[in-house]
Amino acid sequence: MNKSKIAKTDEGGAAEVPGSSIQFADYMQNIVAQFDAQFRHLYVNKAVETATGLPSEWFLGKTNRELGMPRVLCDLWDRELRTVFESGRTSEISFSFDGPSQKHQIYSRLIPLQGEDGIVTSVVSDGKDITDLAQAQAQLQTLIRERKAFELDAERFRAIVQHSDDAIISKSLDGRITSWNRGAAAIFGYTEEEMMGKPMVLLFPPDRLQEEGFILEKLLAGEKVDHFETVRMRKDQSLVNVSVTISPIRDATGRIVGASKIARDITQRLRMEVMAEHFAAIVASTDDAIISKSLDGTVTSWNPAAQAMFGYASQEILGKSIRRIIPDDLWNDEDLILERLRQGEKIDHFETVRRHKNGSLLDVSVTISPIRDADGWITGASKIVRDNSARKRYLAAQKEHINRSQMLTRQVIEAQEDERRRVALELHDELGQTLTALKINLQLAQQAPSTTPGHLSESLTLIDHAMREVRRLAHTLRPPMLDDLGLIPALRWLVDQHTSRSKAEILFDHDLGGTRLPPEMETVCFRVAQEALTNIARHAHASRVVIDLRKRAGWLDMTLTDNGRGFDIRAKRALAEAGASLGILGMQQRADAVGAQFSMDAQLGQGCTVTLRKQIEASE
Repeated sequence: MNKSKIAKTDEGGAAEVPGSSIQFADYMQNIVAQFDAQFRHLYVNKAVETATGLPSEWFLGKTNRELGMPRVLCDLWDRELRTVFESGRTSEISFSFDGPSQKHQIYSRLIPLQGEDGIVTSVVSDGKDITDLAQAQAQLQTLIRERKAFELDAERFRAIVQHSDDAIISKSLDGRITSWNRGAAAIFGYTEEEMMGKPMVLLFPPDRLQEEGFILEKLLAGEKVDHFETVRMRKDQSLVNVSVTISPIRDATGRIVGASKIARDITQRLRMEVMAEHFAAIVASTDDAIISKSLDGTVTSWNPAAQAMFGYASQEILGKSIRRIIPDDLWNDEDLILERLRQGEKIDHFETVRRHKNGSLLDVSVTISPIRDADGWITGASKIVRDNSARKRYLAAQKEHINRSQMLTRQVIEAQEDERRRVALELHDELGQTLTALKINLQLAQQAPSTTPGHLSESLTLIDHAMREVRRLAHTLRPPMLDDLGLIPALRWLVDQHTSRSKAEILFDHDLGGTRLPPEMETVCFRVAQEALTNIARHAHASRVVIDLRKRAGWLDMTLTDNGRGFDIRAKRALAEAGASLGILGMQQRADAVGAQFSMDAQLGQGCTVTLRKQIEASE
């Protein structure tokens, strides 16, 4: 090698050394390598061979990339070598690589070597294997983390103890209290300050003092007292039911030095057990079948009422499929029910059919609820089954009664319509003919010279008006066209009458064509429309009314909608039920008489809608 010198270091030191002196590095423990300006290895010492397991000749003349070093490591070396060559200053680098027997962590200083002209001709890497130091530091960090975790766990444990609803107490072997958490204060009423150093027997009722000797004997034998149910005494001398678990506390040598005690207030649990017993008595004595089953439909409980209803004794059905009491054609329903139960749904008052042991079918109402375990998981279902046979008979009788009432009401309405028809006929024929004769007489009187022509003319005008009113009254009572031409012409006449007396625009639309409805239905539709239009004219102050009459999917729908000022529907219904609003009550009764549905929907400032619905046969 040519003579060269080491460039100034960051500390400013400099020294000239023969280039060949680097060969002494063969005897150093540090890992030493020399690089040229193209980052090729000019020299590696014996320590490099030892660390890598490769001969020095393998490195010479090659860059790190040509040696197959990982790309990230090559990028690091190239960056640092370039910096040293360009700046002439020492740099530091830390890296790791896998040797033949272990992974090495290296800390290296990159020292520039300059020629006579001061230009850096090569860089020497003087590396120290700090693997042991790195491992020691890693172990130290692990110990620090473990200690922090331990401290965190201890703090968490203290927090759990302090915030637990259970009483957690420790005591010495002579029975004196050494720790007392908030749960203990809540259950027994004593503060921590009041109980520290006090004897544990302060919590024992007089008749339970012997239990302390039994507990101490167990502890000294190294045994644990598990879920011991007993009674303890609060500060106010009241008694509390508790479940106690007591474990021995040992020191570092394993010697028992005290005890930890966890006491849980089980008052609520005992109360629930009493309630469960009460519930079990109800289940056993009720007339409804109460059954529980698993999610695959296996029967898990069967009360006496279920036996009476379905004929199976509990030993015949427990562990068997619930499908035994389900008709074959309803098995799909059971699959759907089980799926809904798995989703947490409740099936309320599901009316269906079930099968008795003798094969007969029963009309039943079933309510099914999911059963959950302590963690909230759905594990099965409870089923309450009520025999609906008597209810079905009652509903049938009630329906028959309603039908009879509707028939009687219809007959009353028909009688009323017959009477109105008769009155209308008499008004038209009798009074009309009388007034006509009077008119003729007055006309003759008009011709008499002794009668004042002005008075006769006025009388004729009044008589003409009276005749028009008689005809109008007759049409109002029972428009002849309702019987002669049907509902549609009658409604058109009704619309014309109201349009002539009202400022509101009244629109009427229908899809019946020339179809006639049963006479009683035409009468109800007409009377409801008549009453509704009268109410709108009197109270609504509407500018627009729409009457719509349609057949839809087996139903006849008639709606009257106005844009008037509306009203409080609940107040109006209350008046109707009290007899103060006969119009609404009359429309409701007419609808009830023919088995139709009547409803009103109104809001203040938003108008009103009257709806009449009647299921009709296809031929109607």
